[in-house]
Formats: sequence, C-alpha cells, structure tokens
Amino acid sequence: MNNDTNPNAWKKVSSKIVYQSPFMTVREDQVATDSGKKGIYNLIDPRPGVFVIAETENDEIYLIESFRYPLQAWRWELPSGGIEKGDTPLITAGKELQEELGLTATEWEQIGAIYPSHNGPMSDRNIIFVARGLTKTSTAHESGEAIRPPQAIPYSKAFDMVRSGDLTDGQSLGVLLHYKLWRESQASER
Repeated sequence: MNNDTNPNAWKKVSSKIVYQSPFMTVREDQVATDSGKKGIYNLIDPRPGVFVIAETENDEIYLIESFRYPLQAWRWELPSGGIEKGDTPLITAGKELQEELGLTATEWEQIGAIYPSHNGPMSDRNIIFVARGLTKTSTAHESGEAIRPPQAIPYSKAFDMVRSGDLTDGQSLGVLLHYKLWRESQASER
C-alpha cells in the first residue's frame, strides 16, 4: 500500500556528499515534510549487488566462509558482490561464482531482489541468481578478500546452520528465505 499524499513523508531539500569511495557514497540530506517539519537524513549508497545461489544436481548449495573485518571474525554466507560500472547483474553474478567458488554455470535464473537495509540509512539492492550446470575451475579472489575454500552443503543443512547460529549474515538470510519460497513456488507449479 503506497500513500504518496502523506504530509509526513520526507522530501529532499538539498544533498551533499560527505564521503565517497569505489564501494559507496555517504550523503547528508536536508529534508522536510509538507507539514513543515525539517531534519537531516544521513544515507549510505553502496553499489547495487548480486547474490549467487550455486545449486548442485544433488540438492546442495555452496556457502563461503569470509573474514568480516567489522566483526573480526569468520562468517558463513552466500557468494555475493557489487556490480561494477559497465557490468550487468548477470555478468557480475558470473564473476562472483568464478572468483569466490571457482565455478562456472551453464544455466542462470534471476529469481528476485532484496533491499536488506531500506528501513535504515542504506539504499542497497541485491539481485538474486540461481546458478546450475556447475563446472569447477579455480578461484580468483579479489585483493582484500579473505575467503576460505567454499563448501557444498545439503540445502536443508543451510537452515540447520541458521538455527545453530553458524549462518548469521542478514543479507544471506534474506536471500535464503527468498530462495526457499521460490523453490516452494516452483515445486507447486510442477
């Protein structure tokens, strides 16, 4: 339900970039409502990204274990990456599959997108792909990435890892939920 006439909806009055890198832009927006209330809204605009669910013929999916600097810890997650200027989401998905998992795929399906932080200060959008027809190649991690060898796990075990607290990455959890619902809809259509 969308109510564009809400007098309390924030509208941007002005905007300034306070930080910019190849990965994100941080903005400070002066905002106001139709009723006259004014404020400041700080936003982080990361590059849009992709998530890849690499699905095997044995009903397994691949996870990676990455070292996440803010947590100073290794964490399980689904392969993902930011879309570089000039690349399409599908090209990026193929790059991430090869870089992080050392795989290529003959079949790709875009199953949706998530906006993991839209209720906070971020505008990120991640497109979800399922990759099938997998062939092993070699990994080519980007500099600055710390990733342990990928693991193919039974699809159902991913949810056991969520329950046990081993898989806690919020974006991966949102993607797994989307994937689970997509699989259920595919099964009901057969």
